[in-house]
Amino acid sequence: MPRATVNLADTNRIELKTLPAAGMEEGGFVVLRRLTYGQKIQRTQMATEVSMHQDGKGGKNSSPEMLMKMTTERVAVFDFASCIVDHNLEDEHGRKLDFKQPQSVFMLDPRVGEEIANHMDEMNNFEGDLPNSETGFGPPSSPEENPSLTSRHSSTSPAYASS
Repeated sequence: MPRATVNLADTNRIELKTLPAAGMEEGGFVVLRRLTYGQKIQRTQMATEVSMHQDGKGGKNSSPEMLMKMTTERVAVFDFASCIVDHNLEDEHGRKLDFKQPQSVFMLDPRVGEEIANHMDEMNNFEGDLPNSETGFGPPSSPEENPSLTSRHSSTSPAYASS
């Protein structure tokens, strides 16, 4: 039978373009793994909580923008904690960053953070792997774009004419 679970040992080492090697020093890297389906569900739930709060349930002093920011931060911290298996990234004092701690994510150089986030998104985006998931792929979906989608048996067709 085919395996249907994520192999947590299946990882990708990504050499970061935003932290290239300099002299004798190694360039920055992260080792990433895919989210499990359960983690993707958790992530989706975190990301959609903002829509529940926008209906006025967010409290007197909260605004949809503030809730969106908090939700985005939670999702980013979740992604970094769940997907990064190993790395060689340090803070200004030479200590290895701990991406299980939100502060490590928040202190990243934005270029480095964006590059890592883009790699995590690529690794966990399954829609791009499926047929007909990209724009322009596959046959057109409306009768105007694809005449073969029009009904072959209309009510005026002789096959359906009442006798």
